[in-house]
This record gives sequence, C-alpha cells and structure tokens, in this order.
Amino acid sequence: KSRREALIGLFHELIGEIYGADNGELAFEYNSTDSSSTAGRTEIVCRIPSQSSHGRTYAKINIFDFVWFLGHKGEDNFRSGFLIHDGSYSKISRDVKAKMLAAVSKRLTGQQYLITINEGELDMTPEYDAAVCCRLDGSKIEGKFFHEQFD
Repeated sequence: KSRREALIGLFHELIGEIYGADNGELAFEYNSTDSSSTAGRTEIVCRIPSQSSHGRTYAKINIFDFVWFLGHKGEDNFRSGFLIHDGSYSKISRDVKAKMLAAVSKRLTGQQYLITINEGELDMTPEYDAAVCCRLDGSKIEGKFFHEQFD
C-alpha cells in the first residue's frame, strides 16, 4: 500500500467505527496548474456524512487529525509523540465523543492524546478516569497550572 492509500484506508476505518458508515471522503490531489506556486500544491478533500452541522464539522477536523497522527507512526519525518485537541469536543454529541476516543485509544502505541473537555461532556468510565491527568474545577489551587487562583 502507498502512504496515500494507507491514510485513506485509516480514514474510512475511523468513519466506520465512529459513524457506522463508509461514505466519507479523503482525497489528496496534486495541483500543478496553480500559477502562484512553482512547485504546485497538494489539495486535501475531507468530507464526512452530514458535515454541515457544527458537531460534524468539529468531528471531521478531529478525524483528519487522527489520520495524520496515527497514520505516520514510525516515520521520522512526520511522527509526533502527541496530539492535542483543546475544546474541539464541545459541539460533538456524547455518543460520538465516546466512539472517537475508543477508536483512537485502541490505536495509540507510545503516543499521547491530550484533550480538554468540560465535566459532564463524557460518561467517565474507569478507563477514562484513570487517564485524567488534571482536573480544573476552580475550587482550589491544587492541580491548577502555576498554582494560581484568578478572580
């Protein structure tokens, strides 16, 4: 398999696990006719079912990030040891959040996936609770970054 085929395959696997459908699209097209670029450009097309809602738009971005993050394991030029999504789960439905986290969690090998979510956005399973590294609830300075309380 080429790198492109592997990334597209991973995208379809994730769409299937998260949405139970395989009608998403991920395509990489090389455009050499762009007159503003001497080297050409790679255009990325990324679509998921019903992407016009805010939650699906956020999910599409996260899924693309997952593909790039998980699809480059072991490749020195692209490998990253961590991925951070800050606030990108806020508009995604509760069941989709759980499916996204399950799909990514089972594929992590020596990588870290960091997210910020509000309390109550996700049903906390023992597995998720064990993975929490910091809870910021405003009630005390312990656990807060820089150990400071701001009014």
